[in-house]
Amino acid sequence: MLLRSNSRYINIANILISKGDSEKAIEYFFKSLKIGEELDNKTLISDSFINIGITYMNQGFYGKAMEFFNKSLKIKEKLGEIAREATIYGNIASLYIKLADSLSSVHEQPNTKKLATSYYDSALFFGNKAYLISLDINAIPLQKKISSVLTKAYKQLGRYDDALNFSEIFIATSNIIFNEEKIKAITEMQTKYETEKKQQEIEKQQLVIEKQEIDNRRQRNQRNFFIVGTFFLALLALVIFRGYQQKKKSNAIITEKNVLLEQANEEIAAQRDLVTEQKEHIEEIHGELTASIRYARRIQGAVLPSPVQMNELLGNHFVLFKPKDIVSGDFYWATRVRNYLVFCVADCTGHGVPGAFMSMLGVSFLNDIVHKESVTSAADVLNHLRDSVIGALKQRGEGSEQKDGMDMGLCVINTETKQMQFAGGYNPCWVIPNPEFSNSRIFNVNEEEESGIIQLKPDKMPIAIHKHMEPYTNHLLQLYPGDQVYLMSDGFQDQFGGSQGKKFMVKNLRELMLSNSKLTMDQQCSALDEALEEWMDGVEQVDDITVLGYKINEKEL
Repeated sequence: MLLRSNSRYINIANILISKGDSEKAIEYFFKSLKIGEELDNKTLISDSFINIGITYMNQGFYGKAMEFFNKSLKIKEKLGEIAREATIYGNIASLYIKLADSLSSVHEQPNTKKLATSYYDSALFFGNKAYLISLDINAIPLQKKISSVLTKAYKQLGRYDDALNFSEIFIATSNIIFNEEKIKAITEMQTKYETEKKQQEIEKQQLVIEKQEIDNRRQRNQRNFFIVGTFFLALLALVIFRGYQQKKKSNAIITEKNVLLEQANEEIAAQRDLVTEQKEHIEEIHGELTASIRYARRIQGAVLPSPVQMNELLGNHFVLFKPKDIVSGDFYWATRVRNYLVFCVADCTGHGVPGAFMSMLGVSFLNDIVHKESVTSAADVLNHLRDSVIGALKQRGEGSEQKDGMDMGLCVINTETKQMQFAGGYNPCWVIPNPEFSNSRIFNVNEEEESGIIQLKPDKMPIAIHKHMEPYTNHLLQLYPGDQVYLMSDGFQDQFGGSQGKKFMVKNLRELMLSNSKLTMDQQCSALDEALEEWMDGVEQVDDITVLGYKINEKEL
């Protein structure tokens, strides 16, 4: 009973903290402490000390927070709870960081600056103790939290190499946690999809069996009806033969036959109703499967960069993203590594659920290649990605093998030199240059300028196993403020429509982009969307459509 009350007090306190009422939350943490003392439960007591210390620290009562952290630490050391000791060391390190930051407004005074330095040193002492324990017990989330604290402390003390080291640890542990959650979500979604698909197949097979049973039953009824009818006809002939005296009896028999006929008709109607009910059941299953795929769209949306993240990374840009089905085989992705801005648009094999699986694999591999392996050459990113796709799908190049993979265009911009690398597998890159700088650019032999657009040609190799596999070409182009860079899948140019029901075609898309280049990025996105809707005019979308546009601004680079 007391344990349930303790959990209830902790939940109430956490809710109050989320609403900003820390003072009221403290009261409930003390109630939880009292229950721990009544039960003489050292673990509950020490956990209550931690909760109270954290709350006091967030309120700015650093002395009280330190008092409760030390109380909890003594108990954890006696109990031998190593993981919780590390957590407390981390909290104490965070507390010293807050103490040092609270002196930031008076750091210029010698005594105060010396005191702030001592606080940062203390934060390093306790933070490193926590980090070493987290390594021993392989506590990845704790490593992530402590590395953030140590990064700040080292940075404030001017130890930038150590700060850089722990910032890289923070990024690495964040990626590990993100990938574990992502892989878990993908596995759960795939398992659910396969289970529901198998259940649907079972129910379909059951429906076929039930329909066959209905047909057999109807045939038996018809045969029985024929036998019964024949019998009564013979009986009627016998009655007539016997004469008028048996007329009433024969009429009664005929009446009974009519009743049997009505019953047979009712049974046939009931069978028809059963078939109708089963049809509705199949429609319900279809609705549930559609709902499951809509949920998968939420998972895919979580994997793709959010609009806020895209704005932080690219700034002045737009993304026209129109999946053919609920989930998409197209995807876009962007990140920043040191002084390199990396972004791409990819078109995975197929669309719908299979394409979505491939898109999430692609995002996962790109994160590993760029962040973990620190690959910043556009061609090398595609080379590594192709190896990852071939390995993940176990492709051997056999004739009967499914040709799964993706087409991609990927750009890497050095934000200091403004030089852009581009590598592509079937997907090109278009650049509309600022005319003020058009005479001082760097071109590779595989680049050409046509009708005011610089076209960076892709290699004719997918990101997958292929009969001709060579390293991807790394194009180099000098960018200047006002230049506009575009990546796209082939969905827009391959869309059927117009008065003659033909494809939109690459040439028309290039002219459309050039005519819209004077508009803002948001206006260009709207203009492309309106042009596509006018072209389709009710025609079904044939593929996923993605177009990414990015304008080079001086302040962004």
